[in-house]
Amino acid sequence: MKHNKLFEYAVLFLICGATYFLLECVARGHSYFSMFCVGGLSGLLIGNLNNTIYNWSTPLVLQQFVSMLIITSLELISGLMLNTWLHLGVWNYSNQWGNIAGQICPKFMVLWFFVSLIGILIDDFVRWKLFDEDKPHYKLF
Repeated sequence: MKHNKLFEYAVLFLICGATYFLLECVARGHSYFSMFCVGGLSGLLIGNLNNTIYNWSTPLVLQQFVSMLIITSLELISGLMLNTWLHLGVWNYSNQWGNIAGQICPKFMVLWFFVSLIGILIDDFVRWKLFDEDKPHYKLF
């Protein structure tokens, strides 16, 4: 079935945003709509790398490393906007070792490395099942 790329991106944004929102609710007991948006945007960026730069022989750990950098960058940008400029207090890592402006820190970068695997797998599965793209297969290293 032929579909519009904008529709595909909207579906992926909603699924990745909802997944991140739910993961945060499980981990923290609550979340914010802004985190739904950050999760959706992260998923889109990670998925587009998957479809434009990577191929099935790209090691999964490399995809996770680059995804970790994307998520951390989005966390810094959104944190500066939401927490520093708008004073919404969505999160504060000031008490974490190695933090930058209280918005990012090494501890959560490591977490994003592992969480990004969920995003990669969801993106590949959704594109395969809903949009008739290649069946996922991976190379770990």
